[in-house]
Amino acid sequence: MSSKLTALAELTSPDTADLLYAASDPAGVPTSKKVTVANLRDAITAVHRADLRHSRYYDALFQGVSYDRAMICLRFDDGRDEDYAVAYPELISRALPGGFALSPGKLDTANYISTAEGLTMQANGMEILCHSQDHGADPATYAAFVAQTYTARENLRTAGFNVDSFTPPGTWVAGYQWTTEAHLDTIAARALRGWFAAFTGYVADPSPWKAYVAPLPCQDTFRWSYYNTDTATAAQLQTRVDDAILYAGGCRLTFHPYRFNAGGYITSADYITFLAYLKTKRDAGLIDVVTPTAFQFARRVAAAYRLNLFADPSFEASATGAWVGWEIAGGAPTVEALGRTGTNAANLTSANTIRQYLMAGTLRNVYIEFYAKTDNPGVAANVHLHVQGLGGAATAPDLTFTFTAPASNAWIRCQACFAVGPLWIASPATYIRVTVDTTDAAPGVLVDDFAVYKV
Repeated sequence: MSSKLTALAELTSPDTADLLYAASDPAGVPTSKKVTVANLRDAITAVHRADLRHSRYYDALFQGVSYDRAMICLRFDDGRDEDYAVAYPELISRALPGGFALSPGKLDTANYISTAEGLTMQANGMEILCHSQDHGADPATYAAFVAQTYTARENLRTAGFNVDSFTPPGTWVAGYQWTTEAHLDTIAARALRGWFAAFTGYVADPSPWKAYVAPLPCQDTFRWSYYNTDTATAAQLQTRVDDAILYAGGCRLTFHPYRFNAGGYITSADYITFLAYLKTKRDAGLIDVVTPTAFQFARRVAAAYRLNLFADPSFEASATGAWVGWEIAGGAPTVEALGRTGTNAANLTSANTIRQYLMAGTLRNVYIEFYAKTDNPGVAANVHLHVQGLGGAATAPDLTFTFTAPASNAWIRCQACFAVGPLWIASPATYIRVTVDTTDAAPGVLVDDFAVYKV
């Protein structure tokens, strides 16, 4: 029996085929406009097949973030002007990461953000997702599907975006949209497994609480709660976060900022109120707020089993004048027996800077947390986290996150999660420098228990 299945009728135009595959007969002459399928992989044209990689490739890049707290993801769809003008400033002011789903065909057009604005968001730690080429109707053929997924991804990457994940537009309601488990193993799904690290579908899954969706191609350890915030209030969004904390689960919230303040839709005031609430829960150590791809790859593992990329993160091996793993710049701080959970902590003043380096070549998203408190009870203190790409382009970003240790002299949890854009990375040997300092004079601020994870 032949290993190939050949169409019974010839096509008048290859462009009308759902599957395009060029094959040669034994004499080396191409078949004449027939759809010949050797297997599902060979059904993809050579140019795309060269880029088709198993999801294990992305597993090596992302190495799912391990967590022991509830996890929240904020996604912003469509790339309208309001994404940059309204949603983004409120995120960056609270050091909250988000994912912005962009369609390259809409960039730099009326009512949509510019490429420069999108690159600014990416440079400041926001993740950029592919949201199809032009946010149109369902692709009717495989060729159209490729144009809306693979080609759209390439167009975004050419513009400078570090795109690894795909989310379909809400205008896709049939065709290559997934609505049942039976549709998960289609050739389109297999293609997406090679072209993207993660794909958010609309696969319904009945559950005892809230509504769930299944991500493709990365299947979570357990399903997440999904919530479209279009008609929500701040109180309803806060309830979603509270539920995630209660059930030790996760929740992905999708926003359409251009709908803020329209009749019946969420207001910008409620959005801001909710972000303030989210920040308090994050700072209290009850939740992690992460980028969408980090959220897709999350795995529940106790904190003790996470791979910390920092050396001597709690200063237990270091001593004043004898630092282990830390580079000292601008004057050496002191190591004091005032640690949060162990013996030691580092005491920083405005004359001190400490830093470590991360190999950037395989980083896509980075999660950093540490704890800080004032060393002058009754007086609040600021601590700054700087993240800078070294060895990349001259315009490599330098992110700064500022946290305030309260006058109450309590330890606060400082957390940042950000996407690593292509400007950070010139080669596998490129480094990212993580620096911690303060603008406060003596007695300064105590820092302890650093954790830096590759997401």
